[in-house]
Amino acid sequence: MKQIRKADIEDRQLLIDNVVNELNVLTKVAHPMLSGMHYAFQNSKYLYFVIDYCPGGELFYYLK
Repeated sequence: MKQIRKADIEDRQLLIDNVVNELNVLTKVAHPMLSGMHYAFQNSKYLYFVIDYCPGGELFYYLK
């Protein structure tokens, strides 16, 4: 499960766009070589993405 603090993304529009894009891609992609998303939900402080477990970190980190 990936959690993102809403306070971190409310301040920067670019980060909001990245989170929305990530959500859109994860909901539409179904491929055996990519992690899939099972659920997305939120509470007052966090956004949660329930995705397949992938050890080693996020791909975005390595692409940077």
